[in-house]
Amino acid sequence: MYLSGINLRGADLRGADLRGANLSHADLTDARLQGANLTETNLTSANLSGVDLDGMDMSKTHLSRATFNPSKKLFNNG
Repeated sequence: MYLSGINLRGADLRGADLRGANLSHADLTDARLQGANLTETNLTSANLSGVDLDGMDMSKTHLSRATFNPSKKLFNNG
């Protein structure tokens, strides 16, 4: 799935299956990705600011030059 450069700012992608998608340079600012499957997804230079990473499968995900500026907890320590 080729979605390079797409604007998904604030999108509700909870539980989405995005395995192997090309989301390089995508704007995912404040997107809801809880429980999403991002296995082997290309997130090179993607903006993930404000994204809650809880419950996401990011195995083998490409994250070089991706921007992270989380406004929420990244991990549940409880």
